[in-house]
Amino acid sequence: MHKQDLIILKCGIWIFFLYYFTLLMPFTATKPEEIEAHLANNPYLTEGGLPGADDARVYFELNGVAPAQDKTPNFHFWFFFVRSWSDDLLQSWIAKATPATTTEAPKKSDEDDLFGDDDAPAKPAPKVVPPKKKEKPAAKSIVVFEVKVYEQETNLDELAKKIVAREIPGLVWSS
Repeated sequence: MHKQDLIILKCGIWIFFLYYFTLLMPFTATKPEEIEAHLANNPYLTEGGLPGADDARVYFELNGVAPAQDKTPNFHFWFFFVRSWSDDLLQSWIAKATPATTTEAPKKSDEDDLFGDDDAPAKPAPKVVPPKKKEKPAAKSIVVFEVKVYEQETNLDELAKKIVAREIPGLVWSS
């Protein structure tokens, strides 16, 4: 490689890093005024109303030193609020935001196969059997009929037979 090519390569690398750190990581602890302006209208640095990777990164950049309360009160309050969470939780936010590298082979797209032929035999989809629901026993209640007769001559045995003769679903007569 020529010297000019190396210089161009180094400039390209620097441009990449500047792009990465200015666009992908917009908040840094070295920009407290920008953070203060953002926190004046938002609860967290990460967009979406929930804390996330940006909050954790800026917190770790501060190395436990709180921002000045008189110059940046929102940033100061945010610092103590984020400090209440464990470092493990903050690290997990950063880990979730960092894309994981995979070693899988690239999958073949449908555009490569012009006639729809499958290279591998199709596996039948496993049958999903819904779990059988157990029938719950009917709830039992005790109902007491208190029968008051109008006349003394009423035959109570005959009246009891008429009442028991009624069939209602789920009703079991017992004495």
